[in-house]
Amino acid sequence: MRIFIAFIAAFFVFSFAAYSQTVPQGMKYQAVARDVQGAVLSGQSIELRISLKGEDKTVHYTEVHKV
Repeated sequence: MRIFIAFIAAFFVFSFAAYSQTVPQGMKYQAVARDVQGAVLSGQSIELRISLKGEDKTVHYTEVHKV
């Protein structure tokens, strides 16, 4: 019985470890683009670049959206 419980525990640990190593396919968010005066930039083309950086300023993930 101990071997079975140890096997199940190891299975879950390795499953979570394997799942946490997957690369994200994008982030979900909502935003409103505004100019310097605060007016909404509707009907204009903009490019949004989002980067996730570590403490040492290394970029770990970047995505670009052209709207």
